[in-house]
Amino acid sequence: ERLHILEGFEIIFDAIDVAEQAPSGGNQGSRRWVVVRDPRVKEQVAELYMATGGQFMVGARDKIAGTGHPQERVMESAAYLAEHLAEVPAIVIPTIIGVGGLDWPAIAAAATIFLLPVMIFTILLRKHLLRGITFGAVRK
Repeated sequence: ERLHILEGFEIIFDAIDVAEQAPSGGNQGSRRWVVVRDPRVKEQVAELYMATGGQFMVGARDKIAGTGHPQERVMESAAYLAEHLAEVPAIVIPTIIGVGGLDWPAIAAAATIFLLPVMIFTILLRKHLLRGITFGAVRK
C-alpha cells in the first residue's frame, strides 16, 4: 500500500546508487539521503541556499561575466542553480551521520606519545646525525 509514495523515485535511487560509489573520507559510508519533493519545502531550501551561498555565486557570476575568466562558466552554472533551485523536481541532500567512529583526541594523544621520543632523539643527536648523513660527501 505504501509503495505509491515511492513512485517517480527510480531515477533518484539510481543517482544515489551511483553517488554511494564515490569515495568518502576514511571510506566511512555513513551517508543518509534526504529527498525533498514538496514544493513548499523546496522553496524554503532554495531561500536558505540563496541566503548562505547563492548570493555570492550570483555576485561572482555578474562580476566575471564576459571577462573570459576560467571560472566564468562554472559561476554561471552555480548562479543559475541558486536562482532556480526551487524549480527542480526534487532536491537530494546528502548528510553524514555520526562522527565516523574515530576518536580524534585519542589519535592525537597517541601520535604525540609516539613522536615525542623521536623528536627528542633527533634534537639531542642532530650533530651526529648530520655528520653521518654527510659522511663521505665530496666537496668541490
